[in-house]
Amino acid sequence: MNASRSTWLNPVLLAVLATLSLVWPLFTAMFYISVLSEDELYVCSLVGTITGMIILLCRKKNPPSKIARKATTIGAVVSLLVIAIAWRRSNDLFFYWTLHTKSAADWQMVSRETQAIQDHVFKETTDTSVQLSMADIPAPLKQALGKRSDFCYGYATRDGSRFEITIAYGNKMRRWGIYQGDKFKIRWPNAQVQSVNQNLYYFVTHDY
Repeated sequence: MNASRSTWLNPVLLAVLATLSLVWPLFTAMFYISVLSEDELYVCSLVGTITGMIILLCRKKNPPSKIARKATTIGAVVSLLVIAIAWRRSNDLFFYWTLHTKSAADWQMVSRETQAIQDHVFKETTDTSVQLSMADIPAPLKQALGKRSDFCYGYATRDGSRFEITIAYGNKMRRWGIYQGDKFKIRWPNAQVQSVNQNLYYFVTHDY
């Protein structure tokens, strides 16, 4: 590759990294990658942008022209800003992509399987609170909510005829999952939440 093509390819690569930063949460929402891998990709994008800029601007052999240097510097700054903002708002992007990749039939299935958990766990015990493991979660529900490596916890509670079920994935930076009950805002006051069926909510939060 000649120097001219290499010089002008750099801003293109910066633009690609910036664009990809907007779709990393989509890959997580579709379970291609884990939430940890998503964070690592953001770090790699930032490092790659900075490294690419430094390599081009500090090149001794066939140094870039003033116009190319300016274009690279501006492109790198814009790329860094886009990646940083996308990372900062990645929970919003994840929430958006999840809701736009799930159909009404998917959420009906989630509601049905959540009800099945309630019927199953309290049929076999008189306890008012039950910790849920991955084994307690039906396979279709697992496939709809997240990767096994991202599973965090689950529990079911009852108070007379009132029931609550929470199944959560992720980490402290991004916790997501489903909640069945009527005390959602008390438990996660800053969460993004979408009602997906009667008394069933999908949530994404970082304030747990």
